[in-house]
Amino acid sequence: MSIGKDTPLDPNLAVADFEKLSHHDIAHIAYASLDQFKEKHSGKAPEAWSVKDALEFLEIAKSMKKDWKEAKFDDLKADFKLLLQFAFTARGVFNPLCAFYGGFVAQECIKAITGKFSPTQQVFYYDSIEVLPTFELKEDFLTNAATFVEALKDLQISSEKASRNDGLRICVGQDIVDKLAHMKLFMVGAGAIGCELLKNYAMLGVGTGKATKDKQAGQIVLTDPDIIEVSNLNRQFLFREKHLRKPKSQTAAAAAIYMNPDLKGNVIARLDKVHEGTSHIFNDKFFEDQTIVTNALDNVMARKYIDLRCVTAKTPLLESGTLGPKGHVQVILPYKTETYGQQ
Repeated sequence: MSIGKDTPLDPNLAVADFEKLSHHDIAHIAYASLDQFKEKHSGKAPEAWSVKDALEFLEIAKSMKKDWKEAKFDDLKADFKLLLQFAFTARGVFNPLCAFYGGFVAQECIKAITGKFSPTQQVFYYDSIEVLPTFELKEDFLTNAATFVEALKDLQISSEKASRNDGLRICVGQDIVDKLAHMKLFMVGAGAIGCELLKNYAMLGVGTGKATKDKQAGQIVLTDPDIIEVSNLNRQFLFREKHLRKPKSQTAAAAAIYMNPDLKGNVIARLDKVHEGTSHIFNDKFFEDQTIVTNALDNVMARKYIDLRCVTAKTPLLESGTLGPKGHVQVILPYKTETYGQQ
C-alpha cells in the first residue's frame, strides 16, 4: 500500500517539502489506514489524542508495510511517530492548511473548466506536521499504553470543549490557542494578500481574547488608505460588487467579524498610510506593543519602512509578496534572522 509503480505520481510534485522527503510514502499509508479504521468504527476517525485509538491505527498501518516487520525500532521511529501524530490529530482542523488545499483544488477546477493547463493527475500529499505538539517516542510506548498516556500529559492537550476552536486545539494545543487569542497584531495593507491573511487570522481566532486579570485583550489593527476598485474583485475575495468605492480596511474588518463573531470589538480598521507622515500615530510605543506585525504591501519602499520600524521596536515581522502566480514569505525575528532590508 506504499507509493510505487502502480501509484500515479508526477516526479515534479513527488516532494512538496524537501525537508520531508519520506512523508509522501507515509502519508499514503496513513490515509489508507484511516479508511480501514473508519470501516471498523462506523465511520469515526481516531479520538483526538487517544493512545488506544492511535496504537490500533498504527497496527493497521504496520500490516500494510511488510518490510516493517523485520526492521528495528530505531529505523522506524520517525515513521511510526508521524503515523501516531496523524492518528492523534485526525479529527483536527488546521485552517491555514485547509486554505492551501482549497486553493490547490480551485486551481484544478479552473484547469478543468478552461482546458488550458495540464491537470494534476496523481496523488499529492502536503503536511504541516511541524505545528503539532511533539513528543519523544520510545519503544515501550507501543506495548504499554499507560506509559504512553503518562508521557503525553506534559503536552497539556485539552479535550474537546464543543467550541469553534476545537479543531485547532486538537492540532496545536490549548496554550497556542490562548496565545493566538490574546496577541496584538498589526496588519499593513488589506489587498490580495491582506484578505488572505485576515481570513486566516479570523479562522485561527487571532486577537479574539477578552481582557482577564492576568491577560491583555487580543487585538487586530489593520490599515489601508485605498478604496475598493472593480479590478480588485477577481482576487480580493473579502470584497463584493456592493463594496465598490468603500474603504478596503473597514470592509475587510467587517468580513472578518462576520466569519468569526468573537472578533467583534477586537478589530480596529484605519485608513492611514504607514510612513514618516503618520509616525505620530504609529509611533515606537505602538510597534513595541504589538506581538507581531504582518505586511500585505505592494511596494518595496513601504516594506523597508515597516521593516525598519520593527527592527527598532524589536517586534517580529511577517513579510510576504506576490508576483503573478508566484509568492514569497519571510519570517523576521529579532536577533534570530536577517531583516528585509538586509536582503
